[in-house]
Amino acid sequence: MRPNYISDEVPGVLNLTMLEENVSSQPAISQPKGYEAAIFSAIMELKEDFKSFKNEIKSELKELSARIENTNLYVATLDTQVNKYHCDVVGKTCNASPTKPKWRPWFPLQTVTDVNTMEQNLQDENCRADVVSFLQRTPTGKIGDRTKYCLSRMISDELSKNLSWLKTPNRQSFGSTTLWAIILETLSGTSNDPDSSAIAIRRTCIAWFQNARDRSGGRSKRRFTEPHMPLLENSTQNIRDNIENVPPNDSRMNLCE
Repeated sequence: MRPNYISDEVPGVLNLTMLEENVSSQPAISQPKGYEAAIFSAIMELKEDFKSFKNEIKSELKELSARIENTNLYVATLDTQVNKYHCDVVGKTCNASPTKPKWRPWFPLQTVTDVNTMEQNLQDENCRADVVSFLQRTPTGKIGDRTKYCLSRMISDELSKNLSWLKTPNRQSFGSTTLWAIILETLSGTSNDPDSSAIAIRRTCIAWFQNARDRSGGRSKRRFTEPHMPLLENSTQNIRDNIENVPPNDSRMNLCE
Protein backbone atom coordinates (compact mmCIF):
# COMPACT_ATOMS: atom_id res chain seq x y z
CA MET A 1 0.00 0.00 0.00
CA ARG A 2 1.38 3.37 -0.98
CA PRO A 3 1.85 5.87 1.88
CA ASN A 4 -0.51 8.79 1.81
CA TYR A 5 2.34 11.30 1.63
CA ILE A 6 3.38 9.98 -1.82
CA SER A 7 1.85 12.21 -4.50
CA ASP A 8 -0.55 10.53 -6.91
CA GLU A 9 -0.31 13.32 -9.41
CA VAL A 10 3.46 13.39 -9.92
CA PRO A 11 5.27 10.08 -9.46
CA GLY A 12 8.29 10.24 -7.10
CA VAL A 13 7.25 13.57 -5.57
CA LEU A 14 6.36 13.83 -1.90
CA ASN A 15 3.11 15.37 -0.76
CA LEU A 16 4.54 17.82 1.78
CA THR A 17 1.18 18.57 3.36
CA MET A 18 0.43 14.94 4.09
CA LEU A 19 4.04 14.38 5.28
CA GLU A 20 3.79 17.19 7.83
CA GLU A 21 0.51 15.82 9.14
CA ASN A 22 1.97 12.33 9.39
CA VAL A 23 5.06 13.53 11.30
CA SER A 24 3.03 15.69 13.66
CA SER A 25 0.80 12.75 14.51
CA GLN A 26 3.79 10.64 15.75
CA PRO A 27 4.45 10.69 19.53
CA ALA A 28 7.48 12.80 20.51
CA ILE A 29 10.56 11.04 21.93
CA SER A 30 10.90 12.33 25.46
CA GLN A 31 14.12 12.19 27.53
CA PRO A 32 13.98 10.14 30.71
CA LYS A 33 12.79 12.16 33.61
CA GLY A 34 15.20 12.83 36.47
CA TYR A 35 18.43 11.93 34.61
CA GLU A 36 20.12 15.15 35.75
CA ALA A 37 19.27 14.34 39.35
CA ALA A 38 20.68 10.83 38.91
CA ILE A 39 23.99 12.17 37.57
CA PHE A 40 24.23 14.69 40.41
CA SER A 41 23.51 11.94 42.92
CA ALA A 42 26.25 9.74 41.45
CA ILE A 43 28.75 12.61 41.60
CA MET A 44 27.90 13.26 45.26
CA GLU A 45 28.37 9.57 46.06
CA LEU A 46 31.80 9.59 44.43
CA LYS A 47 32.68 12.71 46.38
CA GLU A 48 31.69 11.06 49.66
CA ASP A 49 33.66 7.93 48.78
CA PHE A 50 36.74 10.00 48.00
CA LYS A 51 36.37 11.92 51.25
CA SER A 52 36.09 8.67 53.20
CA PHE A 53 39.14 7.24 51.42
CA LYS A 54 41.10 10.41 52.17
CA ASN A 55 40.26 10.17 55.87
CA GLU A 56 41.36 6.53 55.92
CA ILE A 57 44.70 7.47 54.36
CA LYS A 58 45.21 10.23 56.93
CA SER A 59 44.44 7.82 59.75
CA GLU A 60 46.89 5.23 58.41
CA LEU A 61 49.61 7.85 57.98
CA LYS A 62 49.08 9.06 61.52
CA GLU A 63 49.34 5.51 62.83
CA LEU A 64 52.47 4.89 60.75
CA SER A 65 54.06 8.08 62.07
CA ALA A 66 53.41 6.94 65.64
CA ARG A 67 55.03 3.57 64.90
CA ILE A 68 58.09 5.27 63.43
CA GLU A 69 58.42 7.46 66.50
CA ASN A 70 58.19 4.43 68.78
CA THR A 71 60.79 2.64 66.67
CA ASN A 72 63.15 5.61 66.93
CA LEU A 73 62.78 5.61 70.70
CA TYR A 74 63.48 1.88 70.80
CA VAL A 75 66.58 2.30 68.63
CA ALA A 76 67.79 5.13 70.86
CA THR A 77 67.39 2.86 73.89
CA LEU A 78 69.36 0.10 72.21
CA ASP A 79 72.02 2.61 71.21
CA THR A 80 72.36 3.69 74.82
CA GLN A 81 72.79 0.09 75.97
CA VAL A 82 75.36 -0.67 73.27
CA ASN A 83 77.29 2.46 74.16
CA LYS A 84 77.27 1.46 77.82
CA TYR A 85 78.47 -2.07 77.06
CA HIS A 86 81.19 -0.68 74.83
CA CYS A 87 82.39 1.62 77.59
CA ASP A 88 82.40 -1.27 80.06
CA VAL A 89 84.48 -3.43 77.73
CA VAL A 90 86.95 -0.72 76.76
CA GLY A 91 87.19 0.50 80.31
CA LYS A 92 86.79 4.14 79.51
CA THR A 93 84.43 6.83 80.69
CA CYS A 94 81.99 7.46 77.87
CA ASN A 95 79.00 9.64 77.42
CA ALA A 96 75.98 7.51 78.32
CA SER A 97 73.66 9.41 76.02
CA PRO A 98 73.71 8.11 72.44
CA THR A 99 74.50 10.20 69.43
CA LYS A 100 71.17 11.08 67.88
CA PRO A 101 71.31 11.47 64.12
CA LYS A 102 69.48 14.79 64.08
CA TRP A 103 71.65 16.04 61.23
CA ARG A 104 70.54 15.23 57.73
CA PRO A 105 71.92 13.51 55.83
CA TRP A 106 73.44 11.11 58.34
CA PHE A 107 75.84 8.24 57.79
CA PRO A 108 76.39 6.35 55.64
CA LEU A 109 76.34 9.06 53.00
CA GLN A 110 74.86 7.95 49.68
CA THR A 111 75.60 10.69 47.13
CA VAL A 112 78.13 13.42 46.43
CA THR A 113 75.42 15.92 47.34
CA ASP A 114 75.23 14.31 50.78
CA VAL A 115 78.97 14.86 51.19
CA ASN A 116 78.66 18.54 50.31
CA THR A 117 75.71 18.96 52.66
CA MET A 118 77.58 17.26 55.50
CA GLU A 119 80.56 19.53 54.87
CA GLN A 120 78.28 22.51 55.44
CA ASN A 121 76.79 20.94 58.56
CA LEU A 122 80.27 20.37 60.01
CA GLN A 123 80.67 24.13 60.29
CA ASP A 124 78.41 23.75 63.32
CA GLU A 125 80.36 22.68 66.39
CA ASN A 126 77.48 20.52 67.63
CA CYS A 127 77.44 18.54 64.39
CA ARG A 128 81.21 18.14 64.52
CA ALA A 129 80.97 16.83 68.09
CA ASP A 130 78.28 14.35 67.06
CA VAL A 131 80.44 13.05 64.21
CA VAL A 132 83.45 12.66 66.50
CA SER A 133 81.31 10.77 69.01
CA PHE A 134 80.01 8.61 66.16
CA LEU A 135 83.53 7.70 65.04
CA GLN A 136 84.85 7.08 68.55
CA ARG A 137 82.61 4.02 68.86
CA THR A 138 84.89 1.82 66.78
CA PRO A 139 86.36 -1.56 67.72
CA THR A 140 89.90 -1.71 68.99
CA GLY A 141 92.67 -3.28 66.95
CA LYS A 142 94.95 -2.41 64.09
CA ILE A 143 94.78 1.14 62.88
CA GLY A 144 94.13 -0.02 59.32
CA ASP A 145 91.08 -2.01 60.37
CA ARG A 146 89.76 0.89 62.42
CA THR A 147 90.22 3.30 59.53
CA LYS A 148 88.37 1.05 57.10
CA TYR A 149 85.62 0.54 59.69
CA CYS A 150 85.12 4.30 60.04
CA LEU A 151 85.07 4.81 56.28
CA SER A 152 82.53 2.04 55.75
CA ARG A 153 80.25 3.57 58.37
CA MET A 154 80.49 7.04 56.85
CA ILE A 155 80.46 6.35 53.09
CA SER A 156 78.48 3.78 51.15
CA ASP A 157 80.22 1.54 48.63
CA GLU A 158 78.29 3.13 45.78
CA LEU A 159 79.42 6.61 46.82
CA SER A 160 83.03 5.51 47.30
CA LYS A 161 83.23 4.82 43.55
CA ASN A 162 82.50 8.51 42.89
CA LEU A 163 85.17 9.80 45.28
CA SER A 164 88.95 9.60 45.25
CA TRP A 165 91.77 10.75 47.45
CA LEU A 166 92.81 13.45 44.97
CA LYS A 167 90.43 15.37 42.77
CA THR A 168 90.01 14.04 39.24
CA PRO A 169 87.87 15.30 36.33
CA ASN A 170 85.15 12.77 37.22
CA ARG A 171 85.58 12.35 40.97
CA GLN A 172 85.52 14.62 43.96
CA SER A 173 88.45 14.72 46.36
CA PHE A 174 88.02 13.23 49.82
CA GLY A 175 91.47 14.18 51.09
CA SER A 176 90.50 17.86 51.22
CA THR A 177 87.24 17.40 53.14
CA THR A 178 86.49 18.12 56.76
CA LEU A 179 85.38 14.50 57.15
CA TRP A 180 88.91 13.33 56.49
CA ALA A 181 90.27 15.83 59.02
CA ILE A 182 87.85 14.49 61.63
CA ILE A 183 88.85 10.88 60.90
CA LEU A 184 92.52 11.78 61.26
CA GLU A 185 91.84 13.71 64.46
CA THR A 186 89.75 10.91 65.96
CA LEU A 187 92.01 7.96 65.14
CA SER A 188 95.47 9.48 65.57
CA GLY A 189 97.08 8.20 68.74
CA THR A 190 93.97 6.35 69.94
CA SER A 191 95.10 2.83 69.04
CA ASN A 192 97.45 0.40 70.72
CA ASP A 193 98.89 -0.29 67.29
CA PRO A 194 102.40 1.21 67.11
CA ASP A 195 101.74 2.09 63.47
CA SER A 196 98.82 4.37 64.34
CA SER A 197 100.28 7.38 62.61
CA ALA A 198 98.79 9.89 60.23
CA ILE A 199 100.74 8.31 57.37
CA ALA A 200 99.28 4.86 58.08
CA ILE A 201 95.75 6.24 58.29
CA ARG A 202 96.23 8.17 55.06
CA ARG A 203 97.67 5.11 53.28
CA THR A 204 94.69 2.98 54.35
CA CYS A 205 92.23 5.65 53.24
CA ILE A 206 93.81 5.93 49.79
CA ALA A 207 93.73 2.15 49.31
CA TRP A 208 90.11 2.02 50.49
CA PHE A 209 88.99 4.36 47.72
CA GLN A 210 91.15 2.58 45.14
CA ASN A 211 89.39 -0.71 45.95
CA ALA A 212 85.89 0.79 45.81
CA ARG A 213 84.89 -1.01 42.61
CA ASP A 214 86.12 -4.35 43.94
CA ARG A 215 83.96 -4.04 47.06
CA SER A 216 80.83 -3.52 44.95
CA GLY A 217 81.60 -6.52 42.77
CA GLY A 218 82.88 -4.52 39.82
CA ARG A 219 85.36 -7.09 38.61
CA SER A 220 83.38 -10.20 39.50
CA LYS A 221 80.38 -8.92 37.52
CA ARG A 222 82.36 -8.40 34.33
CA ARG A 223 81.75 -10.85 31.54
CA PHE A 224 84.51 -13.43 31.27
CA THR A 225 86.42 -13.23 28.01
CA GLU A 226 89.22 -15.38 26.70
CA PRO A 227 92.65 -13.73 26.96
CA HIS A 228 93.89 -12.24 23.75
CA MET A 229 96.83 -14.27 22.42
CA PRO A 230 98.24 -12.81 19.20
CA LEU A 231 99.67 -15.37 16.80
CA LEU A 232 103.15 -14.93 15.44
CA GLU A 233 103.71 -14.73 11.72
CA ASN A 234 103.63 -18.16 10.08
CA SER A 235 102.93 -19.73 13.51
CA THR A 236 100.39 -22.17 12.06
CA GLN A 237 102.86 -23.40 9.47
CA ASN A 238 105.57 -23.76 12.13
CA ILE A 239 103.31 -25.89 14.32
CA ARG A 240 102.42 -28.10 11.35
CA ASP A 241 106.10 -28.52 10.46
CA ASN A 242 107.01 -29.44 14.04
CA ILE A 243 104.31 -32.13 14.17
CA GLU A 244 105.41 -33.63 10.86
CA ASN A 245 109.02 -33.79 12.02
CA VAL A 246 108.24 -35.81 15.17
CA PRO A 247 109.29 -39.48 14.79
CA PRO A 248 106.40 -42.01 14.64
CA ASN A 249 107.50 -43.79 17.81
CA ASP A 250 107.82 -40.58 19.80
CA SER A 251 105.74 -40.57 23.01
CA ARG A 252 104.45 -37.10 22.22
CA MET A 253 102.33 -38.58 19.43
CA ASN A 254 100.62 -41.06 21.76
CA LEU A 255 98.07 -38.57 23.00
CA CYS A 256 95.66 -41.24 24.21
CA GLU A 257 98.12 -42.85 26.58
